[in-house]
Amino acid sequence: MLRSVDVHDHPGREVVAGITVAAVAVPGVIGYAHIAGMPIVTGLYTMIIPATVFVVLCSSRHLVVGADSTTAAILAAGLTPLAAVGSAEYVELAAMVAILTGAMLLVARLAGLGFISDFLSRTLLIGFLAGVGVQVAVSQLPAALGVPVTATGPVPTLVALGGHLSEVVATDVALSVASIAVMAVGGWLRPQVPWPLLVVVAGTTASATGAIDVATIPDVTGGLPLPSWPATGDLDRVASLVPIALTCFVVVLAQSSATARAYAERHGERVDTDMDLVALGAANLAAGFTGTFVVNGSPTRTEVMHGAGGRNQVAQLVAAAVTVVVLLVAGPVLTDLPVAVLASVVAMIAIRLIDLPAIVDVFHRRRVEGAVVIATAVTVIAAGVGPGILFAMGLSVVVHLRHSYRPNVRALGRDRDRWRMSRLEHDHQIVPGLAAVFPSSNLYYANATHVADEILEMVDAAQPPLRWLCVLAIAVDDVDLTASEVLGRLHGELADRGVTLVLCGLEPHVRHELERDGLIERIGPHHIFDYVEDAVAAYRAL
Repeated sequence: MLRSVDVHDHPGREVVAGITVAAVAVPGVIGYAHIAGMPIVTGLYTMIIPATVFVVLCSSRHLVVGADSTTAAILAAGLTPLAAVGSAEYVELAAMVAILTGAMLLVARLAGLGFISDFLSRTLLIGFLAGVGVQVAVSQLPAALGVPVTATGPVPTLVALGGHLSEVVATDVALSVASIAVMAVGGWLRPQVPWPLLVVVAGTTASATGAIDVATIPDVTGGLPLPSWPATGDLDRVASLVPIALTCFVVVLAQSSATARAYAERHGERVDTDMDLVALGAANLAAGFTGTFVVNGSPTRTEVMHGAGGRNQVAQLVAAAVTVVVLLVAGPVLTDLPVAVLASVVAMIAIRLIDLPAIVDVFHRRRVEGAVVIATAVTVIAAGVGPGILFAMGLSVVVHLRHSYRPNVRALGRDRDRWRMSRLEHDHQIVPGLAAVFPSSNLYYANATHVADEILEMVDAAQPPLRWLCVLAIAVDDVDLTASEVLGRLHGELADRGVTLVLCGLEPHVRHELERDGLIERIGPHHIFDYVEDAVAAYRAL
């Protein structure tokens, strides 16, 4: 374990990154706890034991976990009808949702569902992070402007702000502009300096000394988290929480996988999604057993750690330690942090998630994939992270089908004693009367007819007329029932034209499938060869 930690990788830099993460994340998770309807202190709890458990078990060197706005909103929507917000019963139910979510993540690992993250291509990850960046940045505008707007989602938030512009607080605006200017200019001049941390310290100091009079975050009180089992009543009560937990499970699986893969891609690294599923499941179990709520991979806090120079999970351990200190001694100091400063820091972090050079590069190299980036980002912005990720996965499947629905079918020929592939219309016969074709993908219900039609067109146009047609199936790893039937029809139509169908290079399990379907018997076992050379020799021996 602890593959994600390397204490020899610039430990000083990791400590600074951890402190920066804590400085930004502690106020943030307090806000997420408020969104979830939970006591403020439970937001801090998500950064201690759950985060530490994740670090011990995960493979990702970059993903930061803790309270998250999306799962917090899901929790509030699901639990508000079941118990009074903030009550002891509400807290118990939230803890049970975390336990159920953790159990689902572990079951997903046992079921091998980690492959779901494979449907998130680099193109989609760029769009996903851009959408999250816009969503989070817009969500911080009311706090940055000092306007009491509580709308959910970028568009409703902007509409609501338009109706409250007369209530903008000049001091908050000035503080937000100054904070953003310092981070933007400072980050350009000295990117190695943790400017968000300095802005937080400066803003808190100015507020504490009375130099500025602005709204600050709520009081932070409470001791360390203690293990306990949530008392949620009978099984029917627990069963009513399953839909909430299932929704959280989908969001945690998809968002955490997307974020971990996006940052691994930046550094040319690989992540073990199955291992991270176990880590996320265990982290959520730890959250439930320590009286807090669902934890999730956070794109914004991951960017904080990355932007501050953190390159492994030592930084997250440092952030957990700082959070413990906050709970024990620094809570009163933290309550002097201006809300406008916190909003500015979070907004700047969110903006960094929008990788404009990468988006431009994708458009330049693949215009269709550039459209996919924008479509994914717009869906996340308009419908939220959960629907956005599901849309991205669905779009990935469509893109995959777009490629595999029209697979390349090439003719195999000889040129100066060397094998070569060419387009079918070039009519490269290996020897007069014998041609070989190479389908470049698996055969299934959506593409088998297309492949068969292309082969028949080639046969009809061949000069001299063909006597044998060899299908080189080394790239075919699976043949479904429909494709098997199409191959049977192809055999019959070729026979009507006086052409014999032969198969080469069948994978053993593919041959077994075709034998079970009776196709090998129809074609004739003597027309099945391991190598094209064997087929050529058999043809010449006729």
